[in-house]
Amino acid sequence: MKITALTPQKRNPGRFNLFLNGTFVCGLDAELMITRKLVVGQELADSEVKALLVNVDFSSFYNKVLNLLSYRPHSIYEVQMYLKKLKASENVSGQIIAKCQRLKLLDDQAFCTWFVGQRQTYRPRSKRMLMSELKQKGITEETITVVLETADYSEAASAFSLAQKKWRGLQGYDPVKRAEKLKAYLARQGFSWDVAQSVLVKLTAGND
Repeated sequence: MKITALTPQKRNPGRFNLFLNGTFVCGLDAELMITRKLVVGQELADSEVKALLVNVDFSSFYNKVLNLLSYRPHSIYEVQMYLKKLKASENVSGQIIAKCQRLKLLDDQAFCTWFVGQRQTYRPRSKRMLMSELKQKGITEETITVVLETADYSEAASAFSLAQKKWRGLQGYDPVKRAEKLKAYLARQGFSWDVAQSVLVKLTAGND
């Protein structure tokens, strides 16, 4: 097949429209065009066209993944599901994941460490709930355990942080009812009775 035109896209000067035998085939990045040394009048075998289209898919999906990662870190599983939603082939998806890992853009342990830090700072969670959330994001129990052991994570601190705000909101109740409601609340957040009791002792140590 013959390249009959390579025209810059109006809305994206960094991309070009590829025409083969007078028919539009796809858009491609200038970098890919230069790398493949594509020029008007060049003849491409069917195998070359097929390989080119795979590269075009890779470039398109890879750029989408880079955009996704620019907002916040993601786990490998999250990116795999994102690419699946975009209908990227398993081959292209695998290549993208591998490249992101080589470039340290995807690292489940680093993601796990970041996630735990975010939860500890902004949305405190019990160890049980943290593990549940991270497993849903494809993080292995082994990785989670390593991170929780090495990261600056304290379940007692998380429980106390949550309890402080809740405790103030329960001021209208008598002391016994107030304590019961607080412990029930902490239990729903995944904290053990022992942790809830220690938090209650700490909150009531100064008589509110």
